[in-house]
Amino acid sequence: MIEVHVDRVGFIPESGSMSVFLKDPAKGRFLIIQVGVFEGTAIIQGMNKIPTRRPLSHDLLVSLIRHLGGEIQYLVIHDLVENTYYGQIKLLRKGREIGVDTRPSDGIALCVRVGAPIFVDERLSEHFIDEMDLLMAMTPGDETVH
Repeated sequence: MIEVHVDRVGFIPESGSMSVFLKDPAKGRFLIIQVGVFEGTAIIQGMNKIPTRRPLSHDLLVSLIRHLGGEIQYLVIHDLVENTYYGQIKLLRKGREIGVDTRPSDGIALCVRVGAPIFVDERLSEHFIDEMDLLMAMTPGDETVH
């Protein structure tokens, strides 16, 4: 398993979606996942601990899990099928680990709220992009990278 953290979330104007940049700090590489605007916004709100007047869906889910005696342990992004990533959120309840199927975007939004780790299965390592390659791709052709 590769432990990653959310480095940043960016808006893609052309598609109206967002990109979540999951960084593997051990190897300086990124897994970039496309998510919807609502999911991306929920991740940003959780990362930055932005308060809301009323609980949003991910806040409600965290509260429900806790009230039912559970605890969010971690997220594992374990598969990619036809350009769609699959994840599983791992919960601990009464000493028993429970795995629940989740969209990675929802799992990330939960994990950033509670400080739980995020992992990517080693089988997906070929989908990571090297940090320098990413930097070069984001730099206009007439600029230099130092």
